[in-house]
Amino acid sequence: MAKQVVILAGGKGTRLMPLTKDIPKPMVRVAGRPFLEWQLTYLQRQGVQSVLLLVSHLAHVIEDYFSKNPMPGMRLRFSTEPEPLGTGGALRLALPKLDSQFWLINGDSFLPLDLQEMADHSRRFNAEATMAVLTDLSLVPVPGNIRVQENVISAYQKGAGAASGFPNVDAGIYLLHRRLIEATPEGKFDLERLWPPLIEARKLVAYPITQRFFDIGTPERLQYFEEHLDDYF
Repeated sequence: MAKQVVILAGGKGTRLMPLTKDIPKPMVRVAGRPFLEWQLTYLQRQGVQSVLLLVSHLAHVIEDYFSKNPMPGMRLRFSTEPEPLGTGGALRLALPKLDSQFWLINGDSFLPLDLQEMADHSRRFNAEATMAVLTDLSLVPVPGNIRVQENVISAYQKGAGAASGFPNVDAGIYLLHRRLIEATPEGKFDLERLWPPLIEARKLVAYPITQRFFDIGTPERLQYFEEHLDDYF
């Protein structure tokens, strides 16, 4: 199983103002602790020891907090964007710090997922990349954007919806090879740019999940996660 987890932690959290007035989105408090700390705690329980944080907006807040509140047994490193580069561009900038294979997750969402099981699934299908895919849209307030055929993602269209033939949704956890990032040019781009050639080659595997994921994009969703915190911690 890949040993490194990379977390996209550069969000501003404009919809969470004034909570994010002086802190980046992943540092919003949930039950008295930063959301990012809950995320890292869950990874820590799965044996993750190496984490790379892709930071941008108010990056020093994250670095200062974890320098004073280290995660026992976990090495945290940082890659800082000098300017917003998009989710893909931030990953490309961090290329020298990436392992040959790594997990990529979002710093503003939480998904109770067994990384070992997802890694085993990916290996069975000889995947170039694997995406966690939510199969029950009733669990999340977002439209479907994924079509799956025989465990392989056959189409990706943001915001398409189930009525358009996209009954699944990208759950925001990926298992990727470093060589995919090496093949991208430097500069600003979003992660979705990686998917079309993988879909065409039938190398983007879907890992189906049935549990909901939580995000903290709005005050209401933040509160919902806090209400369910005891389910996982």
